[in-house]
Amino acid sequence: MQQHRIRHLPVLEDGRLVGMVSDRDIRLVLPSPATSLSVHEIGYLLTRLTVGEIMTYFPVTIGADRRVAEAVKRMLAYKVEALPVVAHDKLIGIVTRTNLLQAFLQAQAALPVAA
Repeated sequence: MQQHRIRHLPVLEDGRLVGMVSDRDIRLVLPSPATSLSVHEIGYLLTRLTVGEIMTYFPVTIGADRRVAEAVKRMLAYKVEALPVVAHDKLIGIVTRTNLLQAFLQAQAALPVAA
């Protein structure tokens, strides 16, 4: 996730969306820098941790045919920064806060300049 600068990943089981994992979910399970655990103990614990143990189950989703304003409303209402986009119960994409900010800037750029 760090290498590709991705902050949210969908979790699929048999092609069906079952959850989301974010960089924040991962940070929350990492030991504190003040831990008394050794590097080897930390490594051992992290290798045993599964995505299912840290992911958000039943994520809020949105349909591909829904308006951008609805995505914004859902993200604000549920306090999430990414929405999986689904069609016919299949994941087809993700819309993020960054995507919405980019769309806002594009819409603003398309407006005529007031005199």
